Amino acid sequence: MTSRKTPTSPSEALASTLRVQTVRSVQFHEAVANRLGISVTDFTCINMLSLDGPMTPGELAARLRLTRGGAVTTMIDRLERTGYVRRRRDAQDRRRVYVELANDVAEREIAPCSPGWGLSSTSS
Repeated sequence: MTSRKTPTSPSEALASTLRVQTVRSVQFHEAVANRLGISVTDFTCINMLSLDGPMTPGELAARLRLTRGGAVTTMIDRLERTGYVRRRRDAQDRRRVYVELANDVAEREIAPCSPGWGLSSTSS
């Protein structure tokens, strides 16, 4: 078993703390996703919509770095079936579709296992 190197400068201490926090954050998101019965990518999508508001499927794909054709559509279909998101047509351009968070479902399902859920500026 190896021991952790003691940081020798404030920047090393900060970098070490950030690495530990990143690992804990990943583990937390995995645990919440598992409890909700969805994938970590699905949970990341829900978080992005909660924080940034509605997006087009293309914007979501870029933000999530989903490049395989159909992957974002499959994810949106899955989240729509579970009630976490809904598709909404643009009022000015009916060809454009936005994906938005179904806040009532998200609040009911996610808030109990994710402290601070719904505190973003775009929640309604």
